[in-house]
Amino acid sequence: MTIGNTLRLLREYHGMKQIEVASRLKLPRSLVSEIEGGKKVPGLEILKKYADGFDLPVSNLLLLAEMEGCVDPSFFKNPPKYIASKIFKILEWLNDRALPDYDSIKD
Repeated sequence: MTIGNTLRLLREYHGMKQIEVASRLKLPRSLVSEIEGGKKVPGLEILKKYADGFDLPVSNLLLLAEMEGCVDPSFFKNPPKYIASKIFKILEWLNDRALPDYDSIKD
């Protein structure tokens, strides 16, 4: 995945339109569109604007871009729902396992 896709997901997560991000970051809307569409790769200066605008370190933006291919995309759309679904799967897995009754095991 690209950093542009990560920035798009960040915008969508915050429920913003491209024009709103452009205004917040003081960038042309066309540049936001080109970055999100993968036509332009943002430099460090642009990444710093995104980081400041969304109160994140630049390193987090880069980490998210790197992780994006490794993480289920639904995580980026609704993190609380994604995390809750994983917790329930773990609980179901634990419930399905026949764990011994440790109180009945003697030393």
